[in-house]
Amino acid sequence: MDRLERPLVNLPLLLDPPSYVPDTVDLTDDALARKYWLTCFEEALDGVVKRAVASQPDSVDAAERAEKFRQKYWNKLQTLRQQPFAYGTLTVRSLLDTREHCLNEFNFPDPYSKVKQRENGVALRCFPGVVRSLDTLGWEERQLALVKGLLAGNVFDWGAKAVSEPWLVDSYSEWLQRLKITVE
Repeated sequence: MDRLERPLVNLPLLLDPPSYVPDTVDLTDDALARKYWLTCFEEALDGVVKRAVASQPDSVDAAERAEKFRQKYWNKLQTLRQQPFAYGTLTVRSLLDTREHCLNEFNFPDPYSKVKQRENGVALRCFPGVVRSLDTLGWEERQLALVKGLLAGNVFDWGAKAVSEPWLVDSYSEWLQRLKITVE
């Protein structure tokens, strides 16, 4: 956050910004979800370490720092397996924040910057075709395709493996009905 050049503001469509909590699952309470997400982050760790080293090809100590990052983050994940409340409320966002904090601690401020640039370039080239494809779908099919696309982007960012329906918290049908009312 301290790297942002402009202030963060609330999404203007939120009805009550102070009460908004972006986390949909409290992993301290949901043992099944906690196990799933901790495993996802553990399994993604080798890739994060490789990406961190690759992000600094001219650094002579990148591999050593990346290994220290691995050890520290792995230890935090193991602590959370045993004591989910060890660092406060446990959410997917807090796991991401902890990973980012550990990366920064070992001087890897954004190991994914090159990947993001490359993926953004690919996305921009694909965008017109995706929009044309969405335009061929009926209204309900288009809404589902949009939701799956949004979820897939987040799942890709978080390091999870797949998007499947039903989702952990699935209010899609209710959301679709509310959306229909506002469209009509």
